[in-house]
Amino acid sequence: MNDNIQKGIIYYLLVDLKFLSICRTRVDPKIFQSPIEQQICKIIFDFFDKHSAIINGNADTIILQEFPENEQNLVAEYLNKLFSSEFVKSYIQEKLDTFIQKREWEKALIECVEYLDNDDIANIENRVYKIIKNKFSYSDVKNVLEEDLKDFYNNKNNGEICCPTGIKDLDNIIGGFKRKELAVIMASLNVGKSWAFTFFGSKALLYGKDVLHVTLEMSRQQVKERYFMRFAGVSSKPQEELNIWSGKERIKYKPDHLGNATKVKKSIKTMSSFGGKLFIVEFPDKTLTIPKLESLINDMELEQGKVPDLVMIDGLQGLKYNDKRGDDWKALEELTHELRRITMERNLAGVTSTHSQRSAIGNKIGQAKDVRGSIDILNVADLGISINQTNEEYLLGQARLFIMRSRSSKKWGQIRIYQNYDMGNFCTYSELME
Repeated sequence: MNDNIQKGIIYYLLVDLKFLSICRTRVDPKIFQSPIEQQICKIIFDFFDKHSAIINGNADTIILQEFPENEQNLVAEYLNKLFSSEFVKSYIQEKLDTFIQKREWEKALIECVEYLDNDDIANIENRVYKIIKNKFSYSDVKNVLEEDLKDFYNNKNNGEICCPTGIKDLDNIIGGFKRKELAVIMASLNVGKSWAFTFFGSKALLYGKDVLHVTLEMSRQQVKERYFMRFAGVSSKPQEELNIWSGKERIKYKPDHLGNATKVKKSIKTMSSFGGKLFIVEFPDKTLTIPKLESLINDMELEQGKVPDLVMIDGLQGLKYNDKRGDDWKALEELTHELRRITMERNLAGVTSTHSQRSAIGNKIGQAKDVRGSIDILNVADLGISINQTNEEYLLGQARLFIMRSRSSKKWGQIRIYQNYDMGNFCTYSELME
């Protein structure tokens, strides 16, 4: 494909009547960070100067006229194929709208600085009000009574189950992790929160879901090791004969281990065949901020064509507060609000974890009052589950899950689970407790 056709595609992608009208303001290309963005901006300006009368014309026709007659059919055919994708259309429109909003805010802020110099607060309020009102004019607010029922039935899973947790009796109560909802897992130290996340992630992969596992407490290598143990059904190192749970029965078993690279490789290939993708990202403690997390999800959307279905943050205390304001626990509540906002805006399921109070260690059931920091964390979350384990249960390889809060299902349920941590298994069998 020659340079003319490539430029034509850039024109088709970025030349839009709304976009060109914004370019009249002569935005300096230097405001863009990358050279390619600056170059594209300059191309658009040059194109607008050459065709300044296209506001009421047909941009597609004018673009094709840029090429020799013998190339126009090839250009038109290529563009038709390219834009047969609804994803490409919506993506381009979203980027154009975002560009326009950013430029509008840029102009508004410049004007507000001038108003501020003149102590003209009224005009500042008016200018900001107008741009916010304009933003909401692009919203999808509709009269439900006039909507097409087809939209309702086509989107019936929007905001519903993303994937089961994999714990049968827990799923019978809550259904699973839901889109646009945030689940908080609470437990004392060393009870198994991180093992639970590996279990939830591996189960989501079996349902073909894309998983983003963000670890703030362990290294990426350790998390990968636990996933590989789950996939291959092996231990982390050579073990003698073990007494492990198989269903509700304990059996003697001598497991294979991660040293069997062939078995691990085969298991990874099997997991990949279900269609899901697993992304593990490691951040040192107190370095990941909410903006950085949103940027990570945005980058994944650009690279993968979609956001992850399930995002797990292990754990909440490891996130960096933008502003403590003297109250760490209040900051945790604000972080919970932000995580829930991300799940709602990006239509994904979110799971995070938090520690219990020291006074809760050894308690038979971890309840809302035991959440470390502030009970308001649970008030924000859609689902709250505590992992409980007495010394006797630890020796038996058992634990109990208690549903502290559930916005959309029965609460106060308690489920006993049987565990094989030697084999990387958070739950091999579950039963509802009366």
